Amino acid sequence: MDSDKDLSFIFDRVVERHTIINKTIEMNYPFMQENTYSEVRVIELIELSDKPMNVSKLAKKMNMTRGAISKITKKLIQHNCIEKYQADSNKKEIYYKLATKGYEIHKQHMNMHEKRLKRDMAYFVNLSPKEKKMLKPILEKIYSQITKKLIELDLEDYI
Repeated sequence: MDSDKDLSFIFDRVVERHTIINKTIEMNYPFMQENTYSEVRVIELIELSDKPMNVSKLAKKMNMTRGAISKITKKLIQHNCIEKYQADSNKKEIYYKLATKGYEIHKQHMNMHEKRLKRDMAYFVNLSPKEKKMLKPILEKIYSQITKKLIELDLEDYI
């Protein structure tokens, strides 16, 4: 059986190499150079939500402060990615919807994820169905531990 040290070594190598591949591919997408992860995530949440999104709802979904979300939405408005609006039934509350540039960023983001998924599926092609079935709960346990560490480090935005 491999030691924890050996497992840590190979795990780090896999994560580092996967990150290098992702960062290299992201360089082919201008929206990833022009926007932060949080900005792209706000665009995604606004587009995919079945309910109107406001600062409070975005802050809760992203585990960020309302102030941080306000800064992000202000920048996205300035760059014509999102627009403010008010519902006829509640003129007090401000909601957000995507503007044309926001739709384009969302479309590119989904395309990037689709390509990433296809690429990642190729990593598992040489695994048998039995190996895949065994690997999934192991990765879920590791992810659970990483999630706990992210919470401990106050980095819930990355969960």
